[in-house]
Amino acid sequence: NIQIFAAEEENALIGFGCIMVIPPESEILNLAVLTQYRGQGIGGRLLSAMLACAEEQKAKSAYLEVRESNAPARALYEKNGFFPLGIRKNYYTKPTENAIIMQKKLNLETEL
Repeated sequence: NIQIFAAEEENALIGFGCIMVIPPESEILNLAVLTQYRGQGIGGRLLSAMLACAEEQKAKSAYLEVRESNAPARALYEKNGFFPLGIRKNYYTKPTENAIIMQKKLNLETEL
């Protein structure tokens, strides 16, 4: 089940997110905000909506990959409860770069 989320301003797309949910797991496939709109909380709101979608579908965890050099994205994910699990060597191209695999536990209130 893939869900796509959009952020718009004046009928123009300024950001989007895509999540795949196959309980008990989910994966953030994409999260992007136009450069001139970054730092306004749009990425955080898209991420929150995607995670809420995953929780509604009973996912217990969310995963994603992020460029090793993408400090703003990594900070956003860590602020939202993601933690690093490992590295995928040379995952990205143009330029070649490692990806950091991150995970967030979901639906914790139902696990006792």
